[in-house]
Amino acid sequence: NNSATGNGFADFMLGYASSYSEPASVDFVHISNKTYILYAMDDWRVSNRLTLNLGIRWEGIPHAYDSENTASNFYPNLYDPKQAATFLPSGALDTNGPGFFM
Repeated sequence: NNSATGNGFADFMLGYASSYSEPASVDFVHISNKTYILYAMDDWRVSNRLTLNLGIRWEGIPHAYDSENTASNFYPNLYDPKQAATFLPSGALDTNGPGFFM
């Protein structure tokens, strides 16, 4: 198309889209975390005309985690090519291949 801008999103918005694709499946990650909060407050009467109202707050926010163990990270230094996934002729992952534990 001679009217295409060269930018895929701009072409789509202008109605010049030439193709469309999306992932076959989408995984949803269920992230959980716990927050710990401490709060203390007190009033000190310094004089008849002055009262100090002081407080302190602490929040501890530990790391979030995937409650269903479906998320992961990739560490290149731990990659072992002998454990690389293998694929079937259909393009699906071979669940009998390396890296799968049943």
